[in-house]
Amino acid sequence: MDVVNGYRCRDNTDREYAKQGIDPASPQKTANKEKTEKDMEVVARANADTIRLTTEAQEARKAARQRAQSESDAAVHAAKQAAQRMSHAVDISA
Repeated sequence: MDVVNGYRCRDNTDREYAKQGIDPASPQKTANKEKTEKDMEVVARANADTIRLTTEAQEARKAARQRAQSESDAAVHAAKQAAQRMSHAVDISA
């Protein structure tokens, strides 16, 4: 019996696991833990991407609403000016 990377090894298989940083006493448990950690990283990145995209979409909708509102305000202002010009034209001819 010898020690590789801090793990007690009984045979060559144990030594191979130990060289990879896997506990030879419970290689499946260690491998599953590493897989779970990687899965959690993937999920965390996906969540971060979703949040970023959602935030970008909200900002784009807000900007579109602001543009539409300013265009609407400009159209109302133009209509009021046109109405005033027409009322002045009617007053002049009367």
